Amino acid sequence: MFDWLLRALRGRASHQGDSEQQDQKRSCADVKWSGIDDLIDQGRLDEARAALQTSAGERTDHVGVTVRLGKISYLKGDFPTAARLLADAVLADPRNAIGQKYLAAARLQLGDAAGATAAGTRAAALAPDDAEVHNILGAAYTTLGRFDSAVEQFHRALELDADNLIPLMNLQVLEQRLADSRKFVGKRAPTEVARARALQTLTAQFRSQTLDLQGLEILLSLTATSREHFGQALELANTYANTEALSPNAVTSMASVLEKAGDTKRALHLRERGFRLAPSLPEIRLGLGQALVVEGRERWAEGWRLIDESAHSMNAPAYAQEVPEWSGNDIGQLRLFVYQEQGFGDSVLALRFLPILHQRGIRVVLWVKSGIGELARSAGGYELLLASETRPDARAHECAFAAPLLGLIRLLQLDRAALKNPPVLRAPPALSARWHERFASLAGKRVGLVTSGNTNRSDDWLRTVATEDLGPLVQLKGISWINLAVDSRPERAAAIASLRMEDPTAELRDYAETAAVIDALDAVATIDCSAAHIAASLGKPTWVLAPTFPDWRWQIAEDTQPWWPTVRLLRAEAPGVFTNAIAKLAQELESFR
Repeated sequence: MFDWLLRALRGRASHQGDSEQQDQKRSCADVKWSGIDDLIDQGRLDEARAALQTSAGERTDHVGVTVRLGKISYLKGDFPTAARLLADAVLADPRNAIGQKYLAAARLQLGDAAGATAAGTRAAALAPDDAEVHNILGAAYTTLGRFDSAVEQFHRALELDADNLIPLMNLQVLEQRLADSRKFVGKRAPTEVARARALQTLTAQFRSQTLDLQGLEILLSLTATSREHFGQALELANTYANTEALSPNAVTSMASVLEKAGDTKRALHLRERGFRLAPSLPEIRLGLGQALVVEGRERWAEGWRLIDESAHSMNAPAYAQEVPEWSGNDIGQLRLFVYQEQGFGDSVLALRFLPILHQRGIRVVLWVKSGIGELARSAGGYELLLASETRPDARAHECAFAAPLLGLIRLLQLDRAALKNPPVLRAPPALSARWHERFASLAGKRVGLVTSGNTNRSDDWLRTVATEDLGPLVQLKGISWINLAVDSRPERAAAIASLRMEDPTAELRDYAETAAVIDALDAVATIDCSAAHIAASLGKPTWVLAPTFPDWRWQIAEDTQPWWPTVRLLRAEAPGVFTNAIAKLAQELESFR
């Protein structure tokens, strides 16, 4: 399951601290540990096992022997045997740090993240300066959805061993996963130094054709989402895509790079290849699922199933556990708890499924986060609407089953035609009237604009329009621009100044207020963000400046209006380059006004 972990521990099999080796030598003085450890370190595992069994005789229950037998089983990939032996060893001697460490690794490989966390925590207490222990703990916390704890462990591993690039790769992968969930990892100086040094070293190896496959995997993780280094990531993907023996992570990174470059056919081929290599890895299942949904053909339902299942695995806390998940069957008069599990934009998109539930006679209790609560009220299709920052217990509202909001596509077995039924969302009338009055004096067409996203996302450059590319919009006459971007980057202020925009964003307390502002406009032009979904849900003419790669939110097969009939898609001509898209937008706005 965690092939990088097996490779890492194989590479450092007996690199233990002197005090730990001495502890184990004292615990079984009649075994010549140094020679056996040398055999393990050299990968001569069968010889090491034979030497252990010969020298230990009948004393195979001895902790030192059992730990080494467990380690050998782990390094040979026999994780069940390793877990059994190591559990016996640490039961006899809970202070055996090596036993706890390899037990954590074995349990992680077997999918027991909670057990791995318990053993890893004990190992970290016994050997706080062992970077590999912190790396294992980081992986276990990631699996459990305890992302803040995972980040701390990966940073700690890098502080202890800046030359070990595995935790750096894991941190990079986690950063991207969190960015996809609208969560972000703060930068730390020691980690950034390690990142820069690794990038320089691995790039030099690539140029000199001495880069090994593990180095390739790490270099891909460091370059795949970077604007500065994306060209190198694409070069890596084109160079190595057909190489045999690639790891699942490397294949997945290459697929992501090719998708960003707009090469969806080759990317799908790599997604399929990654799935064959590691069909249980959530990131691989998610990537393939999204690609199949975008393809929009006979494997549509399979795509949504993979997306749902991987999302459950990757972010378990976002999913209700207190009642069974609804299977889509008839539940009579029992109540169904439908809850927000995605970001605000996807949730606005998915509110259209509530009337379908109502038509099928399902009694719905809907929960969404506070920011979207007032706007969701207008969607209908529910008996009770709950809005709060923390998801309530479904049982407290007499619900027998639960269903995630976006997951209703799979549970209702909806086809593409069912997506064409958008909800009629409405801004609160009083708020809308206030903003209509506020903008009444603006000349010409009132057009909302979002050209930048969230600077915390490492891949935000793919969807952000450079201020210097806005020139064609500056030249337009008869348009009053209203800023809808809420990020704090300096470029935002420059864009507001260049287009002389009204800026109401300081007064936007929630998405109902945002909807009220948009309701007072004639149209919206925006990057891929929640403002696009809100504008489209209100029926406003909406131009979406989309990245190079297809996204199921804006394109399924050849359909560029899969969800919203008033959306016009303008795609970037290259990753992060919207020059032509902005020129086209200016032409269409000229006709619109």
